[in-house]
Amino acid sequence: MREQIEKEYAEILTHGGIATPEQVPEGFGGYESRPRPLGPGALLPVAGSNGTGYGAYDRWRATNVRDQRQAGYAMVTVRVDQGNLTSDHMRGLAQLADDAGDGLLRVTIDQNLMLGYVPLGQLPGVHAALDRIGLAGAGAREIEDVTTCPGAYSCNLALTKSMNLGAAMQQVVREYDDPLVRSLTIRSVDARIPVASIGSPTSASTAMRARSTAKRFRITRCCWVGATTKKA
Repeated sequence: MREQIEKEYAEILTHGGIATPEQVPEGFGGYESRPRPLGPGALLPVAGSNGTGYGAYDRWRATNVRDQRQAGYAMVTVRVDQGNLTSDHMRGLAQLADDAGDGLLRVTIDQNLMLGYVPLGQLPGVHAALDRIGLAGAGAREIEDVTTCPGAYSCNLALTKSMNLGAAMQQVVREYDDPLVRSLTIRSVDARIPVASIGSPTSASTAMRARSTAKRFRITRCCWVGATTKKA
């Protein structure tokens, strides 16, 4: 397979293809070699005015914030339960990205959003602003931060409403306070997926296999739940 890929790639280069660039092109995926000026933070609420107390902030700071390589700045993960956002959420996040970050919102693979270039001194205000719009949930990338596909709500191939399953899981796992348990993550998928993709030793599945009408490959319909530890 590798030889075939290299052969096809050589064919592309020979007949006018574009070689892989040595540097990320300007503007690719939102990349900017010179980021726009950061927001002044003038519209952020005063830290502590939301009434949540410092305990909630400390928990959020420990799970949702990571220092950037750029000294003095942090990346803030905005936890979005199962990827559900309202128009009010989006307006509030757009304002927050302009006022406390670099004006951009990144979408993560686990259905959350991320603010970049947030000055460390503005973190309490950012938490207060997120709390004001209902998005200050802690526990990003932990077991309570369940990721699900829409399932039968919108997918014609799905068998179950996996978002209901995800919500039920969240209620159950909130009772666990063991650090080892909280370090797990849950992914719930309901669709026709290849059997090989559920081969992880840490996954459990209930599947109904069926051959396609062309009898050329095997497909799987299942509701799949996998628990994996976070990787560095």
